[in-house]
Amino acid sequence: MQSTLEMRWRSGAIWFYWTAVLAIAASLLRSSGQLWAGDIGLGILQSPLVPQFAGGERVAALVAAVVVLALLGWFAGLGKAWAFVIGMVAYAVDGALLAMNAQWFGVGVHVVVLVFIYGGFAAAGMARENERLERELAIRASLAKDKAARPAMPESPVKPTATDPLAAPQAFRPGANLPPPPDEERS
Repeated sequence: MQSTLEMRWRSGAIWFYWTAVLAIAASLLRSSGQLWAGDIGLGILQSPLVPQFAGGERVAALVAAVVVLALLGWFAGLGKAWAFVIGMVAYAVDGALLAMNAQWFGVGVHVVVLVFIYGGFAAAGMARENERLERELAIRASLAKDKAARPAMPESPVKPTATDPLAAPQAFRPGANLPPPPDEERS
């Protein structure tokens, strides 16, 4: 049974797969003449900063982007924070490339996806912190159980009564080992 946090981080990780599907769909729609589809795709494939790909190069770039998104989604699904961070940074840069083309709908889609991915990242962090706290509590409980199972130690400190350092120590009892009080009536 999955915890709520695990479901939330896996939900955030699934958005990497959705972005890969959207990139494939946008590329297919654009190749069939639907220019509006660029708004739902990846900015890296249509940026003026990237050399324009043609034919097989475009397919290879799309496959590379989809593979990277799928790998990030897989590692993010395992709860790896680095996958969330790298994916969010890369997707934010991709959104900035769409903004350079003034594709504001695509930028909005990127912002919404980033919000959902960040939710998964936050849940994965909380789950890791919960696991750390559970381990710490288990250690503390084990130490308390071990302490309770040990015999009680004497409360009084041990004070040697002999000058011989090898003599067995005697328990110190306040007032029991004191010399007798001086006699005040002698004068």
